[in-house]
Amino acid sequence: GINQFLDGFFAAENMRFRSESLNFRISQTHAAEVKELGLGIASERKIGHIKYEACKQVLSPGTQRSFTLTIEGGDYTDGEIIALVGENGT
Repeated sequence: GINQFLDGFFAAENMRFRSESLNFRISQTHAAEVKELGLGIASERKIGHIKYEACKQVLSPGTQRSFTLTIEGGDYTDGEIIALVGENGT
């Protein structure tokens, strides 16, 4: 499924929904180099590594439809794309 989405073509349906495939390149460019290129990054930190803390969110507490989302702390890089997709891709 994800490869067909990135390609922009569903073979089973013979349906193209994007004229070009999506491609992602990994880059470890330093902010100073990007700034030199005039791309508007003011800080000198290295682009790439971001940490986040653990958190917990409760929706509709005390009801039958209560939902708890628990997220463990971790990290990711600027080059990663992280998505949460529900039933039928919505």
